[in-house]
Amino acid sequence: MTSDRIWQPLVEELACRQRADRKAEFWLRDDDVVDPTPALDRLLDLTSEFAVPVTLAVIPALTDEKLVVRLDEAPHAAVAIHGWAHRNHAPEDQKKQELGAHRPREAVLDDLARGLSQVTGLHGARAVPMLVPPWNRIDAGLVPNLGSIGFAALSVYG
Repeated sequence: MTSDRIWQPLVEELACRQRADRKAEFWLRDDDVVDPTPALDRLLDLTSEFAVPVTLAVIPALTDEKLVVRLDEAPHAAVAIHGWAHRNHAPEDQKKQELGAHRPREAVLDDLARGLSQVTGLHGARAVPMLVPPWNRIDAGLVPNLGSIGFAALSVYG
């Protein structure tokens, strides 16, 4: 399958919407954000130019004020929580997972609560109470507890 064929359903849907004079709305998510980088600058510039909202999944344990300063120039960007440290706790023979059953549930929830607090403290109203699990994996047993530590949304693949 060529990359052109991968995009064909989207191209067809957009063409259909255009014929019907209907607008498509997009939202983007960028993971693993820690510091300002040229790639992040490009993403923020493009999304600003085309008025596309973007949510940055920030790694709380690794970020600081430098990102806050950069995002002051990007009012269209929201900040979500990308785990705590993006550290794999799964054994080598398993898929990577920070938020798995490989550690006590309370330890994982404590990390997530600390991450939400860290990001909210740094980014204020720009922070959204959304968890974006590293590697898009989270132990299903954690999900019912997310609301009790302040999360209102979970963004995963699938």
